[in-house]
Amino acid sequence: MIRFFLSLLLVLAGSLAALPQKRVALIVKYGTDTETAVRFDFDRGKFILKRILFSTGLGTNGWIEKRIVKGRYLFSNNRVDPKEELTFDLLSNMVVGNAIRSKLFPRIDKNELSILRSPDKEAWVEQHLGIGPLSELVIYRKNDAAVKVAGPFRASVSEISSILPFLPMLWIDNDRLLVQRRNGSLVLISRDGTSIDLPEMPCTSDDFPQLFRTRQGHFIYRCRHDFLLNIEKRSFKQIRFDLDFGFSSDGTPSTLYHDGLPIGADGFDPVVNANYIAVTQGKSRYGMTDSSTIDTIRVWNTFTTKWQTFKLDGGSVELIGWYEY
Repeated sequence: MIRFFLSLLLVLAGSLAALPQKRVALIVKYGTDTETAVRFDFDRGKFILKRILFSTGLGTNGWIEKRIVKGRYLFSNNRVDPKEELTFDLLSNMVVGNAIRSKLFPRIDKNELSILRSPDKEAWVEQHLGIGPLSELVIYRKNDAAVKVAGPFRASVSEISSILPFLPMLWIDNDRLLVQRRNGSLVLISRDGTSIDLPEMPCTSDDFPQLFRTRQGHFIYRCRHDFLLNIEKRSFKQIRFDLDFGFSSDGTPSTLYHDGLPIGADGFDPVVNANYIAVTQGKSRYGMTDSSTIDTIRVWNTFTTKWQTFKLDGGSVELIGWYEY
């Protein structure tokens, strides 16, 4: 019987190993007055082909948005005449009707734009700009009384900054909200209003604080440096800038890393997925790089652990993201 189960496990392991790995495509756009979308396809690190998808004119179809919608759609955006906008389906590799957009996005309640809901949607808080200290934070709960938590809560940046930060807040789960009292000082608040302070992190009043969860589920507090938070142990560890999926960088200019090992020099606009990282490069002069000179793409993968370089004839190259198929 034991031999039977061992044989079965070996067969299952072999079957899983034989399953085809997902191919991926790096989606890119380049150009200024006319923008062109391009895809670079890879299979287990091997470059397969390059395909031009479509072009838009700023005076007609608008500009190409830097996002892949629902894992497969590219949009152009024309604020003057939305009827001229293009919708491209990466799955069918063709321009499709714009009517699909209304199906992709339900009608947005404007009130939802200013609140942050818990994962189960049963509790929420209002988002606040870090203009001044917030004297109290109110946790609203569906079918229950609101809970008030005494402040102050505040996010500050340098006086010369042209961008005001939102007060960093993040739902850890359905019952706990992470928020900052001041730069570097986080507090974990439960739905019933009880709170636990986390250890102070080195973050000055001039830094720009952010709080987010990576696709791998890491809780990151970014304030000049990246801090990996251990919510259950109420601790933190300063780490390199987390790019997700084991990729990281150590500053600007910087080195890129995967699983802690250096893989090469940094570039602009890094985009990653589980096995690839891509960056762009351009010509630098006096420490500055004009966007019109950015015409080179570099791609590294975990299969071959090597870099591949691609150059486009036009400048102003921007990476949109990875498409898996």
